[in-house]
Amino acid sequence: MIETAVDLAHRFFDQFEFYEEEKICFRLAQGEIRFQTRLDVLYDVKVLISNGLRHDHEYRGNLRRGACRLILVGLVVSVIAALLFGLYCWWATWAPNPPEGHWLRTAAPYIRKGLFLLLAMAIGGPLISLSGFSQLRRIKKIDREIAVAKKEDKTISESGKP
Repeated sequence: MIETAVDLAHRFFDQFEFYEEEKICFRLAQGEIRFQTRLDVLYDVKVLISNGLRHDHEYRGNLRRGACRLILVGLVVSVIAALLFGLYCWWATWAPNPPEGHWLRTAAPYIRKGLFLLLAMAIGGPLISLSGFSQLRRIKKIDREIAVAKKEDKTISESGKP
């Protein structure tokens, strides 16, 4: 049984699974619990998570830092992998073919696999960054909603004064 305060329940949900995959998934110490998706439940859980995030500044800050880290990691991975791939391609265009029995010919299958991995990392890096941007956009939206609600509360309290 999972027992927690309603305002902390949002911490149990896997945010990526929920927002990107639209699946309800709980992260627990023993593993993950996944549920079949029902639209009515999905909406209620979305309300629960967004209300919890509105009041939990610390967790929202952790998510924001994690999103910024994802953006940076994606860009760094992409730049490094693309640079290494490009350097090899540049070298391969002007380097003469190695003679028979040279270690480069022996290592050719591994070099091909390495180049494929570098190319995949160069392409996958922006996808990692995109995931971070998506998470950051959700957090910024909640921050804007909080700012609007505070502004409305301030306007109501000022208009109530004589």
